[in-house]
Amino acid sequence: MPCNHDNLDRWRKFWWSLFFVHTVLIAVVCIGPAPAPHLVPRIPFIDKLGHFALFGMQAGLLVMALNPRCNCSLRPLGAVFVCTAYGFFIELLQGQSPVAERTFSMADWVADAVGALVVGWGVAKWVSRFISRRPGGCCSGEDK
Repeated sequence: MPCNHDNLDRWRKFWWSLFFVHTVLIAVVCIGPAPAPHLVPRIPFIDKLGHFALFGMQAGLLVMALNPRCNCSLRPLGAVFVCTAYGFFIELLQGQSPVAERTFSMADWVADAVGALVVGWGVAKWVSRFISRRPGGCCSGEDK
């Protein structure tokens, strides 16, 4: 069964939309005022877990949005690079922020990068397995 490119393009638009909304959400959450201390649970490293989850989800959405007909090994690398660079940019903005609670944190950026790497690579592996199991999947030689 050959790949239905119209349906694939429709799904890619959906994933791109989610990626852009999520990217804006990251900026709003990370650059705005920090939440009041009494609203944040007193769980060790909850902040780093939040960074891991936000940027992991961003990388996963980007992997889904990128064209599966392209080189499958470059998709997760590109997504990890873009999301890690965005995380660094956010940290730079936090370092310049007039909000007193916001500062540049290398540990936050490492959590961003690890989240993007783990989730982005995991989603890419899942997608490539799913596509490779379909006869005439979009990563097969006949659809390139």
